[in-house]
Amino acid sequence: PHAKWVSLGADTTLCAGTPLMLSAGNPGATYSWSTGASTQTISPTASGQYRVTVTDPQGCVQSDTVVVTFNPAPPQPTIT
Repeated sequence: PHAKWVSLGADTTLCAGTPLMLSAGNPGATYSWSTGASTQTISPTASGQYRVTVTDPQGCVQSDTVVVTFNPAPPQPTIT
């Protein structure tokens, strides 16, 4: 078996509005994300499962999936 060369990292939970960038790595490869993107990186803003399939220049294909959860931001306190 080949070494895993595509890794989106561990599942992650963030507060809503926190910036996040997922990178498929492997410059020079072609990318196919579950969002329809074909870029090396994406910046999800909604909770969900994100999958990328990477094809390297030699035609080898690997994929990885990560679950991203955005928790709602707490309400702003009101000072009276």
